Formats: sequence, C-alpha cells, structure tokens
Amino acid sequence: MFTRVRLVALIAFLAILGAACSSNNVTELEVGDCFDDPEDGATLIANVDMVDCADPHDNEVYFVYEISSLGTDEEYFNTCLGQFESFVGSDYATSEIFLSYLSPTADGLANGDNEVVCIAFLEPPNKLTGSVRGSGR
Repeated sequence: MFTRVRLVALIAFLAILGAACSSNNVTELEVGDCFDDPEDGATLIANVDMVDCADPHDNEVYFVYEISSLGTDEEYFNTCLGQFESFVGSDYATSEIFLSYLSPTADGLANGDNEVVCIAFLEPPNKLTGSVRGSGR
C-alpha cells in the first residue's frame, strides 16, 4: 500500500543551544522558502540547504504555525492537510504533490522552537521546479 506521507528525514528538527542563527536554520523557514533534503538522511536537523524555487529542489514551505506543547504526528499532518488546498490549488487526494512537516523536538520546544513547518514535495527522486503556490498540481 502506498502512503502519501514521506516518513524519511524531514520529521523533526533539533534546536542547537548557542548556535548562531543563519539564513538556512530550520527555525527561520517561512512560507515560500524552498530547500533540499539533508544529504546524510538525518532525522534531526538544524539547518537546510536553501534553494531558489526556480531551480530544482526537494521541498517548499507552504504553511508555518506555532504550538505551545508537543502534538501528535496525526495532529501535525491534519493541520498541514487543512492548509494544502488553499496553497497548492488542488485537493490533496488528487494532487501529484505530497505533504510532510518539520516539528520541534521536546528539547527544541523547551528552548523556544515552537513552529511546525508544513512542506510540499514530489515523490522522490523527483524534484520540484518553480513554486507549487496556486499550481493546481
């Protein structure tokens, strides 16, 4: 059975205390940002390789929201799912685009990293080119 949720590297991110903020820190991702998966397949990530959305890329951020306590994978998925159609322009069930999310760890949340980042992607190894915003894909 094929599942429409990517259960690979982009499940959670790790807050690194004392680390300087940089333009590729996952805590700074915003709607419309595009980035590639970590090359090492890490499941806890602090930084991503930002990519111009016009160039081939693995992921695009389409929604970011704050949490006050850790939720479940189902809660994160359902919140991201609820925002998918308004950003992509097509129903998730018929879309060629998949969704996943980055969520804080317990340590990250305790240190102020309180955002869940909803991301759109194509089935690997395919890459997105251009934004999926309003694409109807």
